Amino acid sequence: MNEDKAKIFLDRILNRIDNGEFDEHLNIPFASRKLLKSLVEAKMARKVETKSTPVLSDTDLWNCVSEVRETAAYTASVLFENGLLVKDEKGVGLNPTLEKLLNPQK
Repeated sequence: MNEDKAKIFLDRILNRIDNGEFDEHLNIPFASRKLLKSLVEAKMARKVETKSTPVLSDTDLWNCVSEVRETAAYTASVLFENGLLVKDEKGVGLNPTLEKLLNPQK
């Protein structure tokens, strides 16, 4: 597939992401549309580079969603393990000491 067609295809996928089609699967901390879009763009670039067809299948797209969720879960676990995130009666948030360092006005 040539680059022009791939760009059109990529724009359609990015529009689906922007329209919230995958939001219900990005419902955990650190999983975001931005991360999903970056991953899709990287995979699309690789597929265009290797002249792969189809450029990005629906299965590839759902694999990207799964990768984003895995990355988000891993990020959260690392932050919890290192005490940067804490869970209290209000929910999950920054460690109060860290929050004071980042926002001394509070």
